[in-house]
Amino acid sequence: MPDDTPTDRAAPSASLTIERVAHRYGGSVALEQISVDVAGGELLSLLGPSGCGKTTLLRIIGGFIRQSAGRILVGGQPVDHLPANKRTVGIVFQNYALFPHMTVARNIAYGLEARRTPHAQITARVAEMLAMVRLEHLRDRLPRELSGGQQQRVALARALAVRPSILLLDEPFAALDKNLRLDMQIEVKRIQRLSGTTTILVTHDQEEALSLSDRIAVLNQGRLEQLATPTEIYDRPASLFVNRFVGTANMLPGVLVSADAGGSVVALDDGTRIAARAPTEKLIPGDPVAVCIRPEHLRMVPSGEGIRGTVEMGLPLGATIVHEIRTLSGHAIKIAEPRQTGMEPRLAGSAIALLPTQPGAVGVFRPAAPS
Repeated sequence: MPDDTPTDRAAPSASLTIERVAHRYGGSVALEQISVDVAGGELLSLLGPSGCGKTTLLRIIGGFIRQSAGRILVGGQPVDHLPANKRTVGIVFQNYALFPHMTVARNIAYGLEARRTPHAQITARVAEMLAMVRLEHLRDRLPRELSGGQQQRVALARALAVRPSILLLDEPFAALDKNLRLDMQIEVKRIQRLSGTTTILVTHDQEEALSLSDRIAVLNQGRLEQLATPTEIYDRPASLFVNRFVGTANMLPGVLVSADAGGSVVALDDGTRIAARAPTEKLIPGDPVAVCIRPEHLRMVPSGEGIRGTVEMGLPLGATIVHEIRTLSGHAIKIAEPRQTGMEPRLAGSAIALLPTQPGAVGVFRPAAPS
């Protein structure tokens, strides 16, 4: 029989292996054969829309759900036989789940006390965690006397106090307003780097994942669409879903003219030919394709060249100005460019022509099947 007691002290930088994990809820498939290796100290985001399986996977890692198939290994050791309270995993929930009748210091000490840690060690560790999250001056306050960001830091300190081998963050910024959310993302990244703890973040917020992660696992309907660095996910999405879900992308119909390992050429439906990346799927000349170009990867060119259209609207957004263009073939696309001092949007109805800034900025995919 396997031993149900965790190791005496798991290393904070333990690796995590998700090995062909699958899960079903009755007849519904929640996860399909997910395999991911997370290095010690890495921050991995599970990113995807509601219902994609990211929270199910987080709960499986934490031991709150037993998967239908596959294994979870921490530091190379299987933990599937261990219940949640026996795994060396810390978790910060969306609502923080602080004990309302306990002070900040007592909340942080709770897990250590439950493990019967000697009092002197608890005192030292609580002081260390208060310093890490910069809340020494609030140690005697109750949760109701704290702001949302301060409560989040207490929850993070409590999770890290027991030196978990894996830290799980379940949509931790969802309850914060926009300005505070950015501040707390920076703070959590700082704390995670200081602690060196392997961290799994669940989020549906693409900007959050791009800014915080070492790597991102993009999930869609229980499947792993792409596992890569934020730069790779944004600049070289592996599928049409990833290209459309992460960031903003213009999508135009076209036909593949040619393709090889070095790139491809696509004819848009208005006859314009543009150079693009090599397709990520097996496509042959003559196949219909979806062409994806991000707004910041388009440039204006002299009239008569490129994708022609007219300006429908211009939006000055601080340092950026975004124009919505209606192409001659009737498609709406956006172009984003840096806004110089005093620069105003172009007049509605102005003729315009656009081309991609470079072939590597243009993705070519098999069109999505009709829903």
